[in-house]
Amino acid sequence: ICAGDLNLFENGGDAISWNWSGPNGFVSSDQNPVISNADHLNSGTYNLTVSSNNGCTSTASVDVIVRELNNITLTQECISTASDAYTLEVCFDAYNVGVCGSFDVQVGLFGSFGPFDYSDYLVAGNSYCITLNDPIFFDSGNEEANVLVTVTDCDSNLSCSVNDTYDEINCPNADLALIKTISTPGPYYPGDDVTFSVNLYNQGDIDAYNIEITDILPSALLFDPADNTAVITGNDEDWTIVNGMPNYLVDFMAAGAPLSPLVITINLQIDPNATDINIVNNANVLSAEDINGTPFDDEDSAIDGTQADVSTEIDDELADDSSGMNGPGGFPIVDDPVDVDHFDFESIFICIGTVSIVGDNL
Repeated sequence: ICAGDLNLFENGGDAISWNWSGPNGFVSSDQNPVISNADHLNSGTYNLTVSSNNGCTSTASVDVIVRELNNITLTQECISTASDAYTLEVCFDAYNVGVCGSFDVQVGLFGSFGPFDYSDYLVAGNSYCITLNDPIFFDSGNEEANVLVTVTDCDSNLSCSVNDTYDEINCPNADLALIKTISTPGPYYPGDDVTFSVNLYNQGDIDAYNIEITDILPSALLFDPADNTAVITGNDEDWTIVNGMPNYLVDFMAAGAPLSPLVITINLQIDPNATDINIVNNANVLSAEDINGTPFDDEDSAIDGTQADVSTEIDDELADDSSGMNGPGGFPIVDDPVDVDHFDFESIFICIGTVSIVGDNL
C-alpha cells in the first residue's frame, strides 16, 4: 500500500476476541483495527490470534509493505539574471520501492501538471534528488507551479504520489542604462570646445563592476587625451583610446539607485573644418561584470559591445521595458521596446558660413 491509513480486517467465524501484534510496537484487541498515517516503519508481518466461544483459538498473519514517499523539498537557484531562468532541485525520500523501482517528476503551472516531465530509475538508498534546468517559464499572472512526484515499485503494480507547489523565483537582475547630454551651452561653431556628459545608471538589483563605456565619435568631433585626464575633467579616471575610440572604465557602481546617475564628462572639439550642420555624438556601455567577474546578462538589452541601431533609438530614453522604471526625477516614461537603454545620443547644431551684405548706399 501507499503511505496512509492501514486497515486490518478479520471477517470469519465465531470469534469473540482478537489479539493483534505487529511492527513498530503495534498491538490491538479490535476486530478490524486501523493504523492512521501508516508509513514505512509500519511495514512487516502482522499476527492475529482469535478465540471463540468454545475456547478454541486460531492464528493468522499477513505481510504488509508500506511504500512511502515523503519529505519532498524544492530548492531554486537563479542561472540567468536576464530571463529569470533557474534550476529547480527536487528532493524526496522513497521507502520500500526497491532498487528496480522508478520515479517520475512533473512540473507545471498552477492547476495543471506538466509541461516538464522527468523520469528515471531509483537507485539503492532512500533519498533522491534531481535538478531540472529552467523547467518552466511563468506567464503573466501565474506565479505558482505544481510539482508532482510519483514512485512505482519493482513490479509496476503500485504507484504512490506526492505533490507540492512553489512560487516563482525573483532572480536579481542586471540593468545598466545611460543618457548622453551636452553641458556646454550653444551656439556652436567649428573649432569650439564642447563638453558632453555621460549619465550612467544602475537600474538593476546587483552591483556592477568593470563597466566599460565608449564614446562613439563622429568625424566632426575631435578627442585629445590631454584634455580628458581625471585632473582636467574631474572624473575618477582618465579617458583612454581603445580601438580608435575614447573609452572610460568604471570600477564599481552599486545597485538600487536608478535615479542617482554617475556623471562622466568628456571634452571634445568641433573640427575647425567641419561642414556638417548636425553632429550626433553617441555613448554606449560595451561591457560590465558582476562581483564574480561574470559578464552582465542585462535584463532588457544585450551588452555585447555592439552599437545599437541609431535609427530606432529614442533620445534620453531611460525606462526599462521589463520592469517599468521611471525616468530621471521620477517622471513616468513609456519605454519603446526597440530602444536600447545602455546606448544614447546627443545632437548639436553647428553654425557654419558667413553673411554678406551688398548695397550702394550704406
